[in-house]
Amino acid sequence: MLPEFSRRAIEAWAGGLVRDLGGFIWQWTGRLVLVAVYFLAAALIVQIVVRVLHFFRYKTRWDFGLGILRREGSAVFFSLVQGMITYAVFIVTTLLVLRRVFQVDTAALVTASGIVGLAIGFGTQGLVRDFMSGLFLILDGSLRPGDVVDIGGQSGVVQAVSLRTTTLLDAQGEVRYLPNGSIGAIVNYRGKGLEAVVAVFVPEGTYRSEEDAREQVAPAVEGLRKAMPFFDEDWAAEVRSVPGTGAEILQLSFRVLPARRALIDQVLVPVLRDALARAGVKVHQDRVVVYYREPGGGRREAAGRREASWRRGISGRPDAPGPREKSESSHKP
Repeated sequence: MLPEFSRRAIEAWAGGLVRDLGGFIWQWTGRLVLVAVYFLAAALIVQIVVRVLHFFRYKTRWDFGLGILRREGSAVFFSLVQGMITYAVFIVTTLLVLRRVFQVDTAALVTASGIVGLAIGFGTQGLVRDFMSGLFLILDGSLRPGDVVDIGGQSGVVQAVSLRTTTLLDAQGEVRYLPNGSIGAIVNYRGKGLEAVVAVFVPEGTYRSEEDAREQVAPAVEGLRKAMPFFDEDWAAEVRSVPGTGAEILQLSFRVLPARRALIDQVLVPVLRDALARAGVKVHQDRVVVYYREPGGGRREAAGRREASWRRGISGRPDAPGPREKSESSHKP
């Protein structure tokens, strides 16, 4: 049996250990409860902000005069704002927890974070420029998937617009990734592109129907499209009569990218002439007219309409009565 003195010493030590352990557990339990309260409050604030953003986006017509709530880029805009607010709220909450719960001096931590952020900002200027440019491209609706555009001399169909890059599909089927920060002037045809119309004057009565005309030129046109796919596969053929001229018009229409217009004159017209010559069809007065219009038979693009007669002194519109009538010669798209 232990002496009285030893027994009391052990009891005192055990009691102190229990008190210290209990105080430690109580202290850290309280701290953990405070941490949970802080972060629950932060999550509640984030949810309130999300509900407010959702309300402004879907339930109101008030768009702060910016016109962004009903645009296609509003989803990206609101997700970006939501992400920024979420990060900001939880970062501030973390700093408050470190300072008020764990008594950590956060001043030095904030200063060091600012220096690191400044260094990262200098090193990623290009990335930040691409990011901001992509954000404004999405918000103002300059580029949308499906648009036919001309960007810095590169034409194609917009596949996707992200905050970092714009994906462009050109006439050759090549996918191009353009950094948003490098995008300058944009010519947007809003998904329409241009419709090139090639009007070939042939002797009257050459074709009995449009099907005959299409069958005659289809092998040459399809062969060219497979070799050089600068126009769409849905091309059309039409035969029109021109009373009093002894001629009729074989009119072919092609959907082309704006930057590929020159290939219509340089490649397509010679191929058509060769195909007609092999079929024994003579071009009436050597007249071939090329002009451009909006897809679907809209108004003609006066700036792009011009004569491609391939013979000096012969020019005019496809429905002109005589071979000497001049057409417009501007070359703007």
